[in-house]
Amino acid sequence: MGFLDFFKKKNPEIEKEKKLLNLSIAHLEKGYLVDYDLRTWTVTGVYEYDWGDNYFSKEYQLQADSLTMYLSVDEDDELELALMRKIEIRTIDSKLPEHIIKNDIPPEVLTYSGKSFYMKRDTAGHFRNVDSGKKSWSPFVLWEYHDESGEFILNIEQWGEKEFEAAYGMYAKQTDFTEILPGKIL
Repeated sequence: MGFLDFFKKKNPEIEKEKKLLNLSIAHLEKGYLVDYDLRTWTVTGVYEYDWGDNYFSKEYQLQADSLTMYLSVDEDDELELALMRKIEIRTIDSKLPEHIIKNDIPPEVLTYSGKSFYMKRDTAGHFRNVDSGKKSWSPFVLWEYHDESGEFILNIEQWGEKEFEAAYGMYAKQTDFTEILPGKIL
């Protein structure tokens, strides 16, 4: 080992301090704490989406008390955040899964929670739980809907032939989240 090689090695203490100074809503880790809507939420899951063409996004499962939310983080041209909660797909339309199976696509307009939602995009991607390792990607199809204001979102996902999930939420701003702290010793 030469004299200059000493400076190339990463000092664990310096790396730990850098991480603490650069806490960001876009780079949460399991166990982190974040304040949102007068509650402290714990990051209980970290997920990654591969949309193809070397384009990835993240999602964080957040829990506070008995509530669970999902924070979608997309860093394309600018940071885009969306807070979603899982809903039963049949609360949108009791025959929606059958419609998708028969037509390979949901209707262009859906109604949920008294709002009309219009299909903005449909895309295929791959999903993985970061804790489960690099090779455990699962394919799925996503249909994303927005209301007229563009503030509320309704997502329909298809996993395999007959498995469906739905989520409802709204866009958020980075300033909506405060006090990001590592919830564990780094």
